[in-house]
Amino acid sequence: MSLIVIDEHGKIWDASSVQLRRAFGSVQANVQFSDYVVVKLGYIAVNHYQNSCQIRVKPALVSSCTLKSLAAHLEDHQIERYALSFMDKKWQFELYSSSQALIHKLIELMIDLRAPPTIDHRLYA
Repeated sequence: MSLIVIDEHGKIWDASSVQLRRAFGSVQANVQFSDYVVVKLGYIAVNHYQNSCQIRVKPALVSSCTLKSLAAHLEDHQIERYALSFMDKKWQFELYSSSQALIHKLIELMIDLRAPPTIDHRLYA
């Protein structure tokens, strides 16, 4: 298994990178650190297994550069199954057999979760 994270500029990092951890002053284990940067900073974490991968993401925070880098990264690998873990109010999980379907779902989530809150104007009348 290899674990990478993709930052807000689309740069791909090995999750155990000393340089990346030093920038955050982190000594956490790979998974703990990657969970932090996913949930708090909008990074995308990708765990690679033999012919499958798990993608962890908080769509409300992900930048378009990060998503574009993920799409390119997935196209470069032969993967049969994609497990998507995404954070809204709680972690949710879905499975995909194509990177295109997974990216399409992420775009939908990014749009839905970034929608401005509805204001009940009657409260201010």
